[in-house]
Amino acid sequence: MKKEKEEYFIKIENPRETRKEVLEGTRDILRILQGYEKFKEIRKQRTHLIEHFKKTAESIKAEIQEIKRMLPKANVVTKRSAIAKEELPKAPREVKKIEEELADIEAKLNVL
Repeated sequence: MKKEKEEYFIKIENPRETRKEVLEGTRDILRILQGYEKFKEIRKQRTHLIEHFKKTAESIKAEIQEIKRMLPKANVVTKRSAIAKEELPKAPREVKKIEEELADIEAKLNVL
């Protein structure tokens, strides 16, 4: 014998509004899930790029070591060249002339 399920019905106030809210909530959840899937894909790509970068860096390092090994070893002494210091140009005559005029004006002001 099969047991019959008992069914209960509940009255919902504003069924359209309730249905609309449920659907909006579902839509928001789906948008969040889409964003999460994009995030996971970007993280996967980032991991792949980092691994590719590490392999490339190791390859470059190995090639540099090979080049260093192949180059002849020599002691190279370089002489330091004396760097001539540039002399700063002396204050132009115009600046001195302006300073003298300023001093004259200040002297006249002190007299007054």
